[in-house]
Amino acid sequence: MNTPVEALIEKIRINMERWRWMPSELGKRYIMVNIAGFNAEAYEDGKRTVHMRAIVGKPYHGTPSFSSVITDVIFRPYWHVPSRIAREQILPALKIKPDFLKENGFQVLQKNDKDIFHIVDMEKIDWKQVSAEDFPYALRQLPGEKNALGYVRFSIQNKWEIFMHGTPDQNLFSNEARAFSSGCIRVEDPLQMAYFVMEQNEGYDRQKIENMYNGSDKEASQSPRRVALSEPLKIHVMYLTAWIDEDGTVQFRDDVYSRDEQLTEALG
Repeated sequence: MNTPVEALIEKIRINMERWRWMPSELGKRYIMVNIAGFNAEAYEDGKRTVHMRAIVGKPYHGTPSFSSVITDVIFRPYWHVPSRIAREQILPALKIKPDFLKENGFQVLQKNDKDIFHIVDMEKIDWKQVSAEDFPYALRQLPGEKNALGYVRFSIQNKWEIFMHGTPDQNLFSNEARAFSSGCIRVEDPLQMAYFVMEQNEGYDRQKIENMYNGSDKEASQSPRRVALSEPLKIHVMYLTAWIDEDGTVQFRDDVYSRDEQLTEALG
């Protein structure tokens, strides 16, 4: 490592400051997501029981740091495409390949005169005539293997509409730096995470959870199935570029969002 010792000491100092901002009680059971470390972990009674790689927001759509709770789990979820993504990313693709929506399991919705969304026939839309500035539709991706959320979504209370979910793009987890999303947190093994998150829910053993995940549960099949947690689970989303791992080794990571520099200036 070619980084000067003074710089490493400063990195440790500012990450200690980040820990100072954390709640004094993390919870008996909780999930910790480290944005800069690109990982997600689950803890119970102070012991780490789950560890996996994670994908976080791109630098210009950075995932925020916050502490909150997971309130429910949705198996086989719809993906309601954010308007910005529909206008800025999907619409340009439609102008080149009009069958993009059909091939990837999307529905097109539009509000009627009663301000209620209804499904419209996408094949009757001339996407070349639709502008990003005046985009009158909402897009929804059906549950299935191509769904951008994978087979499960974990709902988190927060003002940024950030949630945690699976992904069909498993190949992205092989990258060392995993800042690829639009802000939400994608986890490498969402089924394993679901086991931990729902462990306290009576009547949901691992087999039932697996059946809902795979769509073999008669109540889940190909439709979304929401399960409220019997007790909200704490989750802490942090930005740590230095920390001590389970073996007592100090770990350092790149400042992917340039937040270290900002905090150094603020601390003086």
